[in-house]
Amino acid sequence: LNIFMEKCEKGLDFEEIYSSLEFFQIYAWEHFDSEEFLMKEKNYPAYDEQKTYHEYFCSQLNDLTKMIKSDGGFCEKNIIALRKLTINWFTDHIQQHDSKIAEYINAL
Repeated sequence: LNIFMEKCEKGLDFEEIYSSLEFFQIYAWEHFDSEEFLMKEKNYPAYDEQKTYHEYFCSQLNDLTKMIKSDGGFCEKNIIALRKLTINWFTDHIQQHDSKIAEYINAL
C-alpha cells in the first residue's frame, strides 16, 4: 500500500499505479483465503463475523479499484477513500480482530 501511495504522489505512469493496486487486491484476497482456511480448521467461533468483514472489505476494494481505473476516477477523493479503507483494515481488523484469532489458536 505504501508503494502504491508513493506512486500516486509522484504521478508515475497510470499502468504502474494500476499494477500496484492489483497487487494489493490479490494480496488481500490471498490473506483472507488463508485466514478463513485457518479459522475453519481451528473451529474459530467468530468465523462468520470475520468472513462477512472480508467480503465487505473486498467489495469496497473492488469498487474503489473500478472507480480509480475509470475515466477520471484517478482523483484525490478516490485515493483518500482507498487510504481510509486500508488504514481501517490495518488498525482495526488486523490489530484487533486478527489478533483475537491468534490468541484463540495459541490457547488451543
